[in-house]
Amino acid sequence: MLRHLARIDLARIESGDPSRRMQDLMAWRPFSEALGVAVAIDGEAASARIGQADLDRWRISFDAALEIAAGNLREKAAPSFMRTGSGLFISQYRDYYDAPRILLKELARQLPLVGAPVAMVPNKACLLLCGADDERALAEMVSAAGQVLTEQSRPLSSEMFRLEGDAWSAWRPPAAAGQELAWLQRAIRNRDYHDQQKALEAAHAKTGEDVFVAPYKLVKRNRDGALLSFSVLADGEPTWLPETDLVALDWNPRGIPLMVGWADFSKHAAHLLEKLSYVLPRYRVLAFPGGDCFEALRNAATTIDAAEA
Repeated sequence: MLRHLARIDLARIESGDPSRRMQDLMAWRPFSEALGVAVAIDGEAASARIGQADLDRWRISFDAALEIAAGNLREKAAPSFMRTGSGLFISQYRDYYDAPRILLKELARQLPLVGAPVAMVPNKACLLLCGADDERALAEMVSAAGQVLTEQSRPLSSEMFRLEGDAWSAWRPPAAAGQELAWLQRAIRNRDYHDQQKALEAAHAKTGEDVFVAPYKLVKRNRDGALLSFSVLADGEPTWLPETDLVALDWNPRGIPLMVGWADFSKHAAHLLEKLSYVLPRYRVLAFPGGDCFEALRNAATTIDAAEA
């Protein structure tokens, strides 16, 4: 099965023990930035995750267990896709194992696609496939994925993957479909960061820790309508900062915040940042930038319209 890692991370936060490693919760391997591959035992009423302790007890490796699981999935049902007028193929298995069938690469290779296979898995009941050279199908894929991610339960990922050789790699198409995908991915990341922020605030309320969990915010760039992410760092306030395109340094109560790109901020203020152990990157800010560090950031300052996404 495919697991949304940020959602698993919420369980770690809500448990009150965020020091627990992901591998302590399940046996898994990375599939992409947002997704992990895990194996499970399929029961009549529910599926049970398999942990490393289970694999050790059975004396079997994760790779061997995954190979068995893929074989079971392959035998579970014949290929079942509906083709739309644009050339998009939408899975029709109706068994809630549509998404992990992305691991069965022969399914994509057997379809009459225009160009290299491209896939999205917006939730566990949906696998979308089309060709990398099919502009209409790519546009419909992004639209369909956005609808699933925003209107249906148990979202997985807004990532788009292209099959290169024998491996799926994250990919963004050119032209309009790529712009729409970028919009969708920023919106979904905003939602994921919002969920993380609320979970952390609830955890801090229980422990009494006094820290500002800075929100992940979106702003539209005027010159082309692209969405950029930004966060605000205020002087004198203990802050956990998300990783955003821009950081607004609120250094003067009467002035305009200093806007700095993340690459410049993390370069010049690296000594002030402690990365926390969460799937969605977040940093404890040890102190507000001052002295030479602040001057370097001032020299690197930018604006929303000049910044790159």
